[in-house]
Amino acid sequence: MILQRNIFLFVTLLLPFISNAGINLDSLKGIWNDTNQKTEDRFLAAKTIAWTGYLQSYPDSSFYFSEQYFLVAKERNNLKEMATALYIQANACGNQGLNVLALEKAKSSLAIYEKIPYKTGVANSYNLIGNICLSLKEFNEAQKYYSNALEIYLEKEDKMGQANVYNNMGNILKEESNYLDALNYYLKSLKLKKAIGNKIGISSTYTNIGLVQLAMKDYLQALEYLELGLNICEEEGFENGESSCLINISECYFKQGEVSMAEDFAEKGLSLSIKIKSLEATKAAYEILYRISKNTGNFPKALKMKELFELCKDSLRKEEVVQNLQQMKLQEEYKLKKQADLFLYELEIANNEKKLLKEKTFRNSLYFLIAVIAIFLLGFVNRYVKIKRHKRIIEEQHLELNEAHGELTDSINYAKWIQSALLKTDERITAHLPAHFIYYSPKDIVSGDFYWFHEKGGYLYFCVADCTGHGVPGAFMSMLGISFLQEIVAMGDAPMPSEIMEGLSERLVQELSQKEGDNPLKDGMDASIIRYHKESEKIDWCGANNSIYIASNNDYTEYLKKEEIRVIKIDGKEGVLNELLPMRQSVGYNVFKTPFVDCSLTLEKGDLLYLLTDGYADQFGGLKGKKYMQTRLKHFLLENWKCSIKDQHKKLEMEFINWKGNMGQIDDVCIAGFVI
Repeated sequence: MILQRNIFLFVTLLLPFISNAGINLDSLKGIWNDTNQKTEDRFLAAKTIAWTGYLQSYPDSSFYFSEQYFLVAKERNNLKEMATALYIQANACGNQGLNVLALEKAKSSLAIYEKIPYKTGVANSYNLIGNICLSLKEFNEAQKYYSNALEIYLEKEDKMGQANVYNNMGNILKEESNYLDALNYYLKSLKLKKAIGNKIGISSTYTNIGLVQLAMKDYLQALEYLELGLNICEEEGFENGESSCLINISECYFKQGEVSMAEDFAEKGLSLSIKIKSLEATKAAYEILYRISKNTGNFPKALKMKELFELCKDSLRKEEVVQNLQQMKLQEEYKLKKQADLFLYELEIANNEKKLLKEKTFRNSLYFLIAVIAIFLLGFVNRYVKIKRHKRIIEEQHLELNEAHGELTDSINYAKWIQSALLKTDERITAHLPAHFIYYSPKDIVSGDFYWFHEKGGYLYFCVADCTGHGVPGAFMSMLGISFLQEIVAMGDAPMPSEIMEGLSERLVQELSQKEGDNPLKDGMDASIIRYHKESEKIDWCGANNSIYIASNNDYTEYLKKEEIRVIKIDGKEGVLNELLPMRQSVGYNVFKTPFVDCSLTLEKGDLLYLLTDGYADQFGGLKGKKYMQTRLKHFLLENWKCSIKDQHKKLEMEFINWKGNMGQIDDVCIAGFVI
C-alpha cells in the first residue's frame, strides 16, 4: 500500500502561517470582543484566531469564529475583510472534508476579490478552488483554476504561489497516471521551492516525485527522492511527513525483494505513526508488515498484522461515517441560514421600494419621462449619423485591406517557394538513403520546422529542427538555419554534430545580436543532428531539446550512460524503441549554456532512426480534445516500425489527421525516418 502525502491541501498563501504555540488565544479574544479597540486591530486578532489558532487543530471552531468575523466586516462594508473571512471558512470546511460547502465559500471569496479588485486574493482563491476540485476528482475544473492562479502568480512574480500551483498540477497528472508530465511539474515546483528555501515544501515535492517513480516501478529513483524527503522531515521535526516517507521507503525495498530493509523501515514508520496518532499511516504500516511477514513465512506475525490492519480499517470507516453525518448537518444548517438571510434581504428591499414610491411625485416622474425621451431621440439621431459615416469609412478600409491581403498572400506564397527550394528534394535524398520518408506538414503556408541533408567525406548528415515560432517568423529562422548549416559543413572536413551545433549557435547569437542583458532576444531552435557512416554502421548524434528514436531488435542501454537513453517495450510486439535523450538547451542564446556533447553508437542493419520536432505530439484532438503526447507517439512508432517506409509515412499522416479531427493544427510538424 503506497501512502500518499496530502500536506496543507486547503491551506494556501493568503495569510502568514504562525505556530499556535506562540500566540495567546485568550488575549486575542479579548481584543476581538472589545468594541473600543481599533477596527484594524480587531480584524487582525480575528484572522489570527480563526487561521492560526484553530484552522488545523479545531477547524469547526475556526469556521464559527470566521463566520462572526465575516458579519462584523459586512456591517462595516469592508469587502477585503469579508473576502478573507470567507476564504478562511472555505479552508476550515475543506479540512473537515466538507468539500461542497468549501467550494461555495471559496467561490464567494473569489467574487469579492475580483470586485475589489485584489489580485493576490484572486490568485489564492483560484488555487484553493483548484484544490477542492482535485479533492472531488474533478480534474478538468481543477486544471482550469490552477491555470488562472498561475497566470496571476507569474505576473506578480510570486515564486511561492507558482511553486504551489506547479505541485498541484503535478498532483492532477499523477492521479490521471500521466507520470512523465507529472514529474515535469514537480521538478518546476522543486526548483522554485529550493530558490525560496521552503524546506517543508521541498520535502513534500521530493515525496511526490518519489511516489511517481514508485508508481512507474523505478524503485532506485523512488528511494533516492523519498530518502531526500525523509532527511528534511527529520531535520525539521515534521513527523507526519517522516512517517509517510518511512512507510513508502519500506514499500520500495519490498518491491525490490529486500525484505529485511523493508521490515526495518516499516517498523520505524509504524512506531512513529502510533506516536503521532495517524490512523491512516498506522493502517498502511500494518498492511505492509502483513505482506512482509507472509513473504518471510512468519505466519503468526502476519496474522497479528492482518488483524490490526482490519481494526484500523474499521476505525477509519467509523470516522468517515461520523464525518459524513457532520457534513450533512452543517450543510443543512447552512442552507436554512441562507434561506433566512435571503428572506430578510428581500424584506428589506421591499420596504425600501415602498419608501421610494411614497417619496416620488407625479411631477418628478413626468419630468423624468420627458427628459428620457428627449435624450433618447437626440442619441438616436446622433447614433444614426455616426453609423452612416462609420459605414462609409469601413467600406473604404475593407477595400484597402482586401488589396493588402492579396499582396501579402502573394508574398507569403513566394516565400514558400523560396523555402521549398532550400529544402533538399526527396529525389536527392533518395540517391543516398533509398529507404526513408519525411512527413512534413506546416501549420501555415510557410513553416518554422525544417529538415536538412548533406553528404560529405563518406558521411551522411541529417538534421530536423524546430525554429522559434511558426508561419513567416519561423520561416525566416528556418532559412537562416539551413544557410548556416551549409556554411558550417562546407568549412570543415567531416565535423561532428556537436561542432555543427556550436557553430550554428554562435552564428545565431552573432547574426541576431543576442546578448546578455535585461532583455536578450530568445530566438533560436530545437534541433537533432546525426552523422551516419554507412560502411561502419556508426552514428554520431547531438540533440538540443529534441530526442532521436532508434527502433531495433536490440536494447542499446548497455552501450550508453543511464541519463543518455530510455527504452520502451510493448508486450507481444517485436523490438524496442531506444530514445537517445537530448541536452536541455536550445540552439542560440542560453543564460546557462553548456558545451554540446555527441552520443556515438554502432547500429545494426535494419535499425530504423526517427528524427522529429514536437508539433506532432503537441497536437490537440481525440475524443477529449487532449494532446497526442510523446508517449503515445513512441508506442505508435514501435507498433509500426516493421512496416515498409511507404506504409509508415501513410500511417503517420492518417493518424495525425484522424487525431486532429475538426480541431485546428497548432504547430508545424516534421518527422523523418530512415533505415540503416
